[in-house]
Amino acid sequence: MKESNMASHGDVVEQQIDDLRERMRLLQHDRRANVEILEATKTSNSEEMRSLREEIKNLRTKQAKLQRSENIGQKGSHEIENIQKEALNLRAEYDSLKVIASKCKTQLTKLKDEEKICVLESKRPSQDDTPLARQIRTLENRLDKGMIKYNEAQSIRNTYQHIVKRLKEERISFDNQLAALDRTL
Repeated sequence: MKESNMASHGDVVEQQIDDLRERMRLLQHDRRANVEILEATKTSNSEEMRSLREEIKNLRTKQAKLQRSENIGQKGSHEIENIQKEALNLRAEYDSLKVIASKCKTQLTKLKDEEKICVLESKRPSQDDTPLARQIRTLENRLDKGMIKYNEAQSIRNTYQHIVKRLKEERISFDNQLAALDRTL
């Protein structure tokens, strides 16, 4: 019976280890997907920032050309104001995209760190053959055996306590039964 309990305990532990490995595999898959999404977002943000920089450069060039021209009139000043407003708007958009890219980089770094941790943790079960792991398993087995013996001893103790209780109850009625038998003799 003890062997079957230990075997079923071993099966349960093995099933839990398999479940944990499956969970780790799924977590790693999710993390890789998140990393890929963040990498794609980072790339698109970088491309957007590059195009915005180029556009700002072009607008500044246009502005410089307009300011150099000798015939700046009302129309030219309005055009310069519009270009300056557009440059400010593009600059604000560039700044906001830069902040978003920075946040994505931070999140990407965190996810890569978590992935490294998951990879390291998934490699740990293969290191179960180390002397320390064997010693831990031996001690756990001894602890399990000790707990089984302790539980058996508690069960026997409870049985004897119940017997003592019944004997004490019978002792009280035994004197009366003995007296009744004496009277009948």
